[in-house]
Amino acid sequence: MHNMSAVTETDARDSRAWIALTGLFALASFAEVMLFSNLAAFTPVYLQHLGFDEASNVFWTGILASIGMLLGFWFVPMWGVLADRYGRKPLIVRSFAVEIGACVIMAAAPNIWVFTFGRMLTGLALGNTGLMYAAVTEHAPRKRVGFAIALISGAQPMGGVVGSLVGGVIVSTLGIMALWWFDTLLITLVFVMLALFYHDRPALKGNKQPILNMLRNSLRAVATTPLVVKYFIFSFLATSGFFFAYPFLSTRIIEMAPSADVAATIGVVFGVAGIATLIATPLWGTLADKLGHERLLPVVTLLTALAYIPLFFANSVTQFTIGYFILSAFSPAINGLTFATIGLNTPIEKRNAVMSMLYMPMNAAIIIAPTLASLTTTEIRQVFIYSAALCFAALGFLLLTWNTRSESRDARA
Repeated sequence: MHNMSAVTETDARDSRAWIALTGLFALASFAEVMLFSNLAAFTPVYLQHLGFDEASNVFWTGILASIGMLLGFWFVPMWGVLADRYGRKPLIVRSFAVEIGACVIMAAAPNIWVFTFGRMLTGLALGNTGLMYAAVTEHAPRKRVGFAIALISGAQPMGGVVGSLVGGVIVSTLGIMALWWFDTLLITLVFVMLALFYHDRPALKGNKQPILNMLRNSLRAVATTPLVVKYFIFSFLATSGFFFAYPFLSTRIIEMAPSADVAATIGVVFGVAGIATLIATPLWGTLADKLGHERLLPVVTLLTALAYIPLFFANSVTQFTIGYFILSAFSPAINGLTFATIGLNTPIEKRNAVMSMLYMPMNAAIIIAPTLASLTTTEIRQVFIYSAALCFAALGFLLLTWNTRSESRDARA
């Protein structure tokens, strides 16, 4: 009886531990997405504040969206390696420290060049979400992994909702520069919470291999896992579709409502769309736990591709808001389903390496797609057709490389 009681108490502690860890990471993701949603939504307003004309605004919107990833992209493989050496916590906390520094530079920037430098520094924060997913994948019961990842992913659209609405109010009342200082304070609070309350398992620390050997092994872990390679390619295509249009949403809103309170209008449109994601993402995660993540992914990808088309034809803010609401119910689920599939099918000895590099294909897409859109688009609404085409391409690749055995294994998990 005593042993049975001890086991029960241990199980209860483990249950509380993964739930608490998921909650902490969800809060961190919430705040981080508030920051990046504000950068995405209000950068065109900031460029107007600097006095840029419409053509320059479109050009710099694309450049800034891409350049945020350009510096950090090359370091992404190192974060998993260093997590194996020193544990996940220092790498996760490090990312928020970098974001604090970047926010201070952007908030104090006297011109576009200093602001661009601050935006570039945000790329050095890459890799934290993959490590968070790796941690909850390891801590949560296998049948609850999809749900745990969905909660963290679901906190991101909530951050988008709150960030957009609060950002709109701040910009309308206090100005765009006040928003960057608000984001600085927010990320600082998250940094303190993670430093105080997140603890690694001891088993994650102490790998003493040479760093270069660990890096080679990390890259090899990705390259020699066919399922990971497949979903990295798929992620690149799907994310290219998303980021071909996403940085220009605010620019399109400004086109349709030039005389309105631009900041407030942008905040409402992004906030309403975020509500759709907030509601839908946990539902997709729960459904995937029952039906299988790989089985559901083509459905979500198809719905996402189709949802871009009405945005091309939208001629009013109301029509655009409805279209973006529908898109936002499907599009963010792609990442959660992809990440859960990779996490569930990656051997534990490769998990840090693979999960820390989850965002590499996405980051590559972010570097390429917005800049390509800003250089090739003659009319802003065209980006939505290009996004639909790229999502259809991602779906085609997924179906052509369909693996019945891995799908069945995921569905049974």
